[in-house]
Amino acid sequence: MKTKKNATEVMSEERLAELKANASEILAFCRQQVLYRHPFCGAVAMGLELVPVRDRRCPTAMTDGKSIFFDISFLSGLSQAEREFVLGHEIWHVIMMHFLRSGDADRETFNIAADMEVNQLLEADGFEAPADALFPNKSHSRRCEYDFPSGLSAEEYYALLMKEDRNQRPQDSQDSQDSQDGKGQGKGKGRQQKGSPCKGQFDRHFDKSTDYEAEANAGGEAKDKYGAKGVDPDFSPASVRTEGDEREAVERVREAVVSAAQQTERTCGSLPGHVKRIVDALLEPKLPWRELLAAFMTSSMDCRTNWSAPNRRFAWSGTYLPSHAGEQVRVAVGIDVSGSCTDDCRKFLTEVAAIAKSFGSYELHVIQCDTEVKAYDKFDEGNPLDWENGQIELKGFGGTRLRPIFDYITLNELDVDAVIVFTDGECEEFDDDCGVGVPVLWALAGASHRDNLKVGEQIAIGDGD
Repeated sequence: MKTKKNATEVMSEERLAELKANASEILAFCRQQVLYRHPFCGAVAMGLELVPVRDRRCPTAMTDGKSIFFDISFLSGLSQAEREFVLGHEIWHVIMMHFLRSGDADRETFNIAADMEVNQLLEADGFEAPADALFPNKSHSRRCEYDFPSGLSAEEYYALLMKEDRNQRPQDSQDSQDSQDGKGQGKGKGRQQKGSPCKGQFDRHFDKSTDYEAEANAGGEAKDKYGAKGVDPDFSPASVRTEGDEREAVERVREAVVSAAQQTERTCGSLPGHVKRIVDALLEPKLPWRELLAAFMTSSMDCRTNWSAPNRRFAWSGTYLPSHAGEQVRVAVGIDVSGSCTDDCRKFLTEVAAIAKSFGSYELHVIQCDTEVKAYDKFDEGNPLDWENGQIELKGFGGTRLRPIFDYITLNELDVDAVIVFTDGECEEFDDDCGVGVPVLWALAGASHRDNLKVGEQIAIGDGD
């Protein structure tokens, strides 16, 4: 007759070693099956260590970009299809470098957003998703309670989730409820998937800001079907605390992904379209226009830039943008108000203002021009540019001639670090230094490049990132 296991009973080392050995065999078989059915994903997995653990800090599965940790009790309760899905789920978290991308985001909300991104990639790769897997809309899963577009990034889903949360629940009451329920985790209020607290999530996401050693020493209780769980020395997530750690992690994943892509092409002839796009992005990273704009404004400050705290939002792409706290930026912003490109002007000016506010202080000299200067406004931290509150009104809507913007800067001796001109580029030719003596950026609406703008740099302002 079987007796009920005492939750406080400590498992013997021999029994734990036996369970781990069995779990290792299961994981090795799963990896082989993934390699056979999903060659690219499996090839990436061959470079990762699969580690069975029994640790209260890892209730399900987790990856730090080097290893994938699996709780032995959790693993034993999954079907073969579910095991392969969870393994693929962790592998795609590595490929997309979600373990580096959360930044200062609310941890639980970003976890949901990252799962939405990953599960769509798994679906495209042919994995069989469990019925309650997190997806952005019902076209992927009939049980989905969201109505977000498909194909977005984790950061974009995060923004949608935060917006939905703000619209549905008052912040203070939700904070109080999370505190009472004990659900608040990480930074911010904590966010759980609708319904059951663990619905649709199969892993605990690695958080580079978490001190797992301190968690081990902090104590706490957990148990599984085998009894009480303690701290397992095999659960040792990598430290990603410094810029050097992150660069090393990015390069390691980049090399693994490119190598897996080359191996897949050799054995299978070609890469799936969704995989090729990701590999191309790793080989030739293309930053969102907002980040390119921020990089230009920052680089214009030359030696005044503070490089001590990089922006890690796009660490996964190998790009680091500096922090600007405590510095001042002075930018002249020319606006083409000829009428042909005003639709994107709002988001452009909103982004310029947001970037400027990230500095200790700033000056934005906004010059509106069609064939001549129509308006000039100066904004700073005491008089911020706020489109929503009518701080700026577009004027003009005549023809197009942008030389007067530069003449205005020179004649009025505006002290600026850079000039950014928002235009569709359908204007006169610029093949000299424009007379301002500072870097020039053309922010193009409705075009990716204009041959007539031979001075400065160009970025395309579009709907997406």
